Amino acid sequence: MVKLICRTKLIANGIGVSYSFRHFIHSIGMLDSSRKKEVIQKEIYKLFNLDYCSTFRISAKQNNTLVNLPPNKIFNQSQRISKQSNVITLIGENGSGKSAILESIFNSSLYAEEKRFICFSSGQNEIYSKIYNKILLINKVSLLSKNRVNSINFEDEKFDVPVKAFYFDKSWIRLLIFFAKTFYPKGKVSKFIDSKTSNGNDNKIILELPFRIDWNFVTKVRLEREREEHGQFSEFLQTKFFKKLTWLLENIFDNEYDYQAPIRKTTSSLSIEKALKVFQEKSSDLVFNFFWLASSGAKPYFDLSNTQLKFNDIELDDLSDGEFQLLAIYALIDHFDNANTVFLFDEIDSHLYFQNIERLWHSLSSLKANVITTTHISDSILHNNFCDIKLVKEGKVEQELTLRELAKRLSSVVGNNKFEYQLVRRIKNIVLLDHEDDWVIFKKLVQKKTEEDVEKIFSQIVPFQRSSSYNNDSEIFGKGKLMFVEDFKEHLNETEVETQNFFLICDRDKLSKGSISKDLQVKINNLKRLKTLMVSKHIYFAGKD
Repeated sequence: MVKLICRTKLIANGIGVSYSFRHFIHSIGMLDSSRKKEVIQKEIYKLFNLDYCSTFRISAKQNNTLVNLPPNKIFNQSQRISKQSNVITLIGENGSGKSAILESIFNSSLYAEEKRFICFSSGQNEIYSKIYNKILLINKVSLLSKNRVNSINFEDEKFDVPVKAFYFDKSWIRLLIFFAKTFYPKGKVSKFIDSKTSNGNDNKIILELPFRIDWNFVTKVRLEREREEHGQFSEFLQTKFFKKLTWLLENIFDNEYDYQAPIRKTTSSLSIEKALKVFQEKSSDLVFNFFWLASSGAKPYFDLSNTQLKFNDIELDDLSDGEFQLLAIYALIDHFDNANTVFLFDEIDSHLYFQNIERLWHSLSSLKANVITTTHISDSILHNNFCDIKLVKEGKVEQELTLRELAKRLSSVVGNNKFEYQLVRRIKNIVLLDHEDDWVIFKKLVQKKTEEDVEKIFSQIVPFQRSSSYNNDSEIFGKGKLMFVEDFKEHLNETEVETQNFFLICDRDKLSKGSISKDLQVKINNLKRLKTLMVSKHIYFAGKD
């Protein structure tokens, strides 16, 4: 309850407006804890004229994990989708609204549940920047208020409050990578850099950081020190931010900096050893809060866009675009991967070679965090959980993406139907039928016959349209589906296959009149041979009238 009320202060743009909640506390007294939280949260959104359905939420319902997507600029309604893994991948044509969905999530991030949102793009995304500028004020007010001095013991005050939402563009990449290598010597960034250097010597990793201290700041420090000399307490001089800035400058210059004169714009080298002296807490939040404040405003102290990062004789720009992007993503993972994080990645694989694409998706699938990303690349689609690939049209997520639609999309991109087989190998249970509508009919017939809810079982089976190719009595019934299985085995060779079962539902519409007796019993030629094939190929067969 206290946490939810505190969150309303953040929603109120950091002003700290208080409201009385007594009028609804009595009505929730008999509810269980999870239900109480939902009711309280809805009431809070109501008090602040916010739509509860317009926020991003992840919730568990029975055996499903549901994700609530806020309205976006193309589709102005909230949407609820299910997910099975930690990665949701949005696909669709240019202009379909994939990026609009990510933008809407980021835009509503401050009002979301207990999640933090890390947004990244390899280039400058103007829309993300505009959204981020809107929430900067709220972040700044909240951050500075938590950085204020504790009047009893200000030394205990920590400058590592997690910022609710953060947008990292290209200007942040070198800082991200440097501190990932500094704080996480066994992390993904360290492993990548060590593989590129001859000896992996930490002292060779150098961040060249442009900075300046202007007269206004020097004057402010002097005035605050004069106040202290006259017995007045200076809150400014005791903040974690000022202490870190002073300590950083002293380590850069290897001597005490007394703020007696400004520092013209200069570039100095920061080694891992010096960085650890200043940021000995090894806190990613502390570092990014500090550099965010120090690089924002009309006259920033640090110029992040012109930093250089060198390891041995390699500058980051010497890497390929793909390695550059992969290293940036690894840095974000090292810093922020935990269960409370939601990563928003727009076209995360845009510069990656196919081998790095495989490494990327393998890394994402093993994260604790939730990931929502977009892609146009067929290889990326193949490395995703089929059930968590979502097709977007006009800003709306199609609730059921059929395997036929996905296979068609893959083939249209690369002009090669072999991608059908690559896609099928990622699905454990697949049913082949003449038309996908037959799957809906079949499920209803089974439910009517058994009078049981079979959706839980059938939800684990993915339908795929494939003709039976039965044209006359001399052919094997279900020939087209059986040939698909044969071709599937030939195209994959030694490729890793996750497929465990094929189910065949074969339509009898093309049976000859001679195969149907007067009492409507059906006779199928070559049925004995068909059963032999089924046993040898782990295929399950069901005829459909």
